Amino acid sequence: MGRAYNKKNGKKGLKPTERQKKQIKGTQNKEVFVDNLGHTDFTFWQDWLDKGEELERTLGKKRCKEILDKGFAGDIHGANDEFLALNSLRLYRDEMKGIIRDEMNDPKFKFNIENRIQSSHNAEIEFGSYYDKYGRFWGNFSGDKDTIIARLPASVMVGGFSLHNHPNGGGILSGADFMCHKSQGYKTTMVTGVKGTYVLTSTKGTPKYSQQDANRYEAEYHAMMHNMSIFQRSNLQLSARDWDKIAWRKSNAILTKFAKAHGFDYKFYPRKEYEDFVKED
Repeated sequence: MGRAYNKKNGKKGLKPTERQKKQIKGTQNKEVFVDNLGHTDFTFWQDWLDKGEELERTLGKKRCKEILDKGFAGDIHGANDEFLALNSLRLYRDEMKGIIRDEMNDPKFKFNIENRIQSSHNAEIEFGSYYDKYGRFWGNFSGDKDTIIARLPASVMVGGFSLHNHPNGGGILSGADFMCHKSQGYKTTMVTGVKGTYVLTSTKGTPKYSQQDANRYEAEYHAMMHNMSIFQRSNLQLSARDWDKIAWRKSNAILTKFAKAHGFDYKFYPRKEYEDFVKED
């Protein structure tokens, strides 16, 4: 049986087969998905989604599910391309079914924000969890004791939510955290540490502060901590916890001032054992 023809402008043209129609529709659907991500490089995402489909064929669905269930997107040495491709394909398929889940706040989702904060309490290295503007999960990244690098495709995190921990300190945001928030276009940055979780949400679009502003903020914090250590050595009447409380309140005042000056809505959620730090004596 021969191919069917369409007539257009008096000329014969081959009529697409059912397979070709599906391919055309698939490409159009992917274009919608990429457009919703705010990304302009469709070829990049076409390759990414194709890679996910190839992994399903070569590794099998069981192995692919294991990769997704781990949620590991990469570390300071590089990205986990297998997870990123399969997760992109997962989200694409959901969206084509009309499903866009707020996984960040879904209590049934393994990597929701509350579970990730709880898992950070005894962590010895930095980790980060990332969600796009819809709250969809894009992966967990691990770092070392001081650093984390989130290797995500450009534009995915614009308007999104990032969470990372500070395992070796009280958790207050660094100048680098503020600069990362600005450069990546996050809507909300969350940092969790020993005393609780700091949540900063942009309310006026992209912040206007510069690297110099972030440096001054960090310098003010370190100067305060240096002065506190001197005062502590000369005054032995207060307990170590009292000094810790005073230092935290002063550092939180510095953070609050910077956040307010640059259009952030700032909230702090203490862990239970540090609730007294935020209460007036």
